[in-house]
Amino acid sequence: MLSKLGSNIENEHATWTAAGDEPEGDSAIETGDISENVTTAALPEIGSHFLPNGQKKTHKHNLSLISNISTLSALSLLSIGEEFEDYGEGDVTDLSMEEAPQLVDPLVSRKTSLLPHNGTSHEDECVDGHLMSEALYFCTGCSRHLEQLGELENRLHRLETSSPNKRMLSMAYARQLMQGRSGSLDNLVPDCTDSAEPDIEEKLSKLERKVSELESDSVESEGIQNRLAHENKQLVLRTHELEEQLKEQESGAQEIAVEEERKHREALLKFERDAVEKACSMTARIQQLDDDNADLSLSVGYLKVHNQKLEETNQDLLGRLEGLARRLQDEARHTKELSEMLHHTRQSHQQDKETTQEVIEGLRRELEQLQLLRHETDRARHRLSSSGEMGRPHDLELENEVQRLKQELRRFKEQNEDLHGQIISFSIQEAKSLCSTTPRFQSLAAEIDSASKDEVMEALREQEEINCRLRQYMDKIILSILDTNPSILEIKA
Repeated sequence: MLSKLGSNIENEHATWTAAGDEPEGDSAIETGDISENVTTAALPEIGSHFLPNGQKKTHKHNLSLISNISTLSALSLLSIGEEFEDYGEGDVTDLSMEEAPQLVDPLVSRKTSLLPHNGTSHEDECVDGHLMSEALYFCTGCSRHLEQLGELENRLHRLETSSPNKRMLSMAYARQLMQGRSGSLDNLVPDCTDSAEPDIEEKLSKLERKVSELESDSVESEGIQNRLAHENKQLVLRTHELEEQLKEQESGAQEIAVEEERKHREALLKFERDAVEKACSMTARIQQLDDDNADLSLSVGYLKVHNQKLEETNQDLLGRLEGLARRLQDEARHTKELSEMLHHTRQSHQQDKETTQEVIEGLRRELEQLQLLRHETDRARHRLSSSGEMGRPHDLELENEVQRLKQELRRFKEQNEDLHGQIISFSIQEAKSLCSTTPRFQSLAAEIDSASKDEVMEALREQEEINCRLRQYMDKIILSILDTNPSILEIKA
């Protein structure tokens, strides 16, 4: 009967799942387990309550009571579904440890909590009477199985209260289960006549395995939940730290942005001031350049006129320069001729001077000879004076010779003086001719006015050269005169 009830529940749950109802894929198996656990939870309480002093009697296995208890488990599922209506939407159960003992209360209390309130009073009275009549005939084996079922039911309820993943049936599922088993409760009794004790043991072993699996799942889920809670706490702390850092960074960034905005504003104002000042200076500079350009345009006209005058003056100066160049060439040629004449004159004068010097030297030697001869004659005269007038004719001859030589010497001196006078006069004439060649047709002032600065400087240099040459020439003449006639320097008394 229990296996049929579990299979019916699974089939109905599969039908609801395919239709898109709210239970999940594993809720059908849990439903069968819950129905069986609830059924087994009710049995030991009933036996211990109705048997006096816990006495148990043996009887033939009349399983109609088990069918009634199965019906009771279905009704208890309906009541639990009413309690947890609209709870199957993914939320965890809110059953506490205080609510679990209500499932194992005495039968009187369970009637009010487990049986549905929408049923009729006649059905309640039938169920109560049937349970009271059948509760006194449990055997020892059935009581042992019922105790095991009670323990499993308690463990299952503890898991249900502590498991966060446990999902309860909705009111709609309990209502459909009740409608599927609706009618008279007497129809449930004949279905349980064919079940046997091995089925109960097999169910117990399955329930134990499922309970152990649920316990392990509960432990794992608790560990996961604790780990997730710890991680969530760390993440919350980290989130708070990051939020604080973000706030600090936002405040710092806002301050930096304000500072940068202030700097940019100051730089912009400074740039605008510099631009205005630069524009003013450039405007003043442009105005000054315009004024300078106007002045230059006026000056250009004057400069053009002055340039034309200068060109005309330049042409005149070029013509005069050509004339002066021709005159300079003529003067240079004439100066060259005069230089040649002076050179020839100097050569002739030198030759005359040399001949005169030779004559003078010859006369000086003759004079010395005559003086020696005179001394000799004087000595001889003194010797002859003693001897008488024996050598008088010879003395007369000698005196005549001396007189003749003196006359010749006087004549040569006169000739030398004449030659020196001629040389001096010729030199003076040559100097006069050199001085008179330059200002032949114009005065010096007129020539300076008409000539340029370079021309005047060149003429001055030429004149200085001529003067230097004349001075040297005059010095030579004076020295030669003093050499030939040193008596000029004598002061006459």
